[in-house]
Amino acid sequence: MGMDDLRVAYLAEGKLYLHHTGGAEPTEVISRFAQDMIERDLRRRQKDEWKRGSAGWAATGLPAEAMGLGAAFGEDLDNPETRRVNIVSVAAHPDGEWVYALETDAVGGLFAYDPDQREERRLVHRSEFRVADLDVHPADGRLACCLAYPDGSANLAVMDPNGGKLREITEGDSLDQAPSWVAGAPAKIVYQSAGIARNEHGHFMEVSPYRVEQLDLESGEHEVLFGDDAYDCMMPRALADGSIFYVRRPYQPRREQRVGAWPIVKDILLFPVRLAVAVVAFLNFFSMIFAKKPLITAGGPRRRGANARQLFLYGRLVETEKARKNAKRDADRVVVPDDWELVRSLPNGKELIYATGVGDYALLPGDAGVVYTDGSHVVHLDADDRKTRLAKSRIIERVAVLTGINAKA
Repeated sequence: MGMDDLRVAYLAEGKLYLHHTGGAEPTEVISRFAQDMIERDLRRRQKDEWKRGSAGWAATGLPAEAMGLGAAFGEDLDNPETRRVNIVSVAAHPDGEWVYALETDAVGGLFAYDPDQREERRLVHRSEFRVADLDVHPADGRLACCLAYPDGSANLAVMDPNGGKLREITEGDSLDQAPSWVAGAPAKIVYQSAGIARNEHGHFMEVSPYRVEQLDLESGEHEVLFGDDAYDCMMPRALADGSIFYVRRPYQPRREQRVGAWPIVKDILLFPVRLAVAVVAFLNFFSMIFAKKPLITAGGPRRRGANARQLFLYGRLVETEKARKNAKRDADRVVVPDDWELVRSLPNGKELIYATGVGDYALLPGDAGVVYTDGSHVVHLDADDRKTRLAKSRIIERVAVLTGINAKA
């Protein structure tokens, strides 16, 4: 696979982009399913508009969205851009399609996209369906994924190629994530796992360092491959020769990630200002209900969405407010810290560091190297350690590469 034939997909701020190195600039994949759902919701809201004007003082008459902070601050609730639609994972299928997981405020689902026909095919969708970390079996198309639960835990599951027959393959109060099919072993999966510590009330308190584990789906045999109390070992990819790629970052307990003294002092100093803003926003809300005119007009409506996103990978915030502010004027800004290392663990125990500042990566066949993201760019690293930047964006979260012999351009 040469540089002129790389077919790359990446996620940036919840959107899916495709890039072919032999073609034009990256193109965004627009989910027809998500757009149709947004349009139906908008029509429903417009149809029920009369109810909003007659709500009066009765709290039970207020629409549900008006009770949120977005409405209180004058957010344009009928603007489709305020709907949360995020693509959270993408994987390459050996037949040339891209498979991705999508989440909205109401439902989640799995979809397949044919880049040749530019057609989206819905595999499965339903409410409270939250999957991530997709990986497609290179031979039979089975899907491995991560299922997240409200209590903070996560387990692994496998599905048929069409998204049916979801079956959980791990259990327990842990974070089992980033499954990857083992090359040359059709029934084995490697993944990252961390234990969860809770207090006597069952509240989420701490997470142990991630370690790399392996599960044989046929025999049920489970094995811890390696781990280190000083590091998180994440996103493993196992090759047929027994070597394993993974991302290694320094382990940081949650208690060390808590805010220091200055943020607390700043919150105290800003309390009067924030209280005044809250009062004005409250009055603005009732002005919108009764007079149909806002009290707050400066700056236009506040919106949630991609600009408010942060790169949050496996329990660690790796993008800062400063990085977001400087992203537009500094095209070369790197988001992921340098101590996130892409490591190859050889069967003899030796470890090789391939790259630093790696947030996610995909292996290329043979000696074609790897494609990874540093949070700001998609980078191709070849076997001679030459780096080529393929694409850039404000916040790049995930990356995948089509490597199947039938991959479509």
